[in-house]
Amino acid sequence: LLLKAANNLLINRNDLEFILIGGGDNIIKLKEIYNHNNIIFTGRLDNPMTILKSSDLLVVPSRIDSCPNTVLEALYNEIPVIASRVGGIPEILVDDDFLFDLDVSALENMILKFVENKDYFGQLKIKQSNRRSELMFNWSQKMSKIILE
Repeated sequence: LLLKAANNLLINRNDLEFILIGGGDNIIKLKEIYNHNNIIFTGRLDNPMTILKSSDLLVVPSRIDSCPNTVLEALYNEIPVIASRVGGIPEILVDDDFLFDLDVSALENMILKFVENKDYFGQLKIKQSNRRSELMFNWSQKMSKIILE
């Protein structure tokens, strides 16, 4: 899904770059099909945070995921993230504006919305920062509060 969207977007835009982190059985075949200078395959990385923190936007096109660590890690590290509207992702991101259907054109439109509209991208960062705060908790603090009450 992401590779098809990236390929379509790169037909008209050369100012975008897509870095795909991860591997899989089809990685060699996919590299051949999506052979473009602005589509970079890193393979599996032990520590992808360096790449993620330097990225403008993380796209998580999961087909099913009950509790996606990638989305939680992005929020924790203040990396703007958009993701598919499946599994537990909507419960984490909450805001419908950051969720897309598993459809190539829906993903293309969502990426373009953030790339072309800096105000909208700024709203994404603010809303996700607020969501990050809502999801953060400290066990010792919570337990101390319960004990002290």
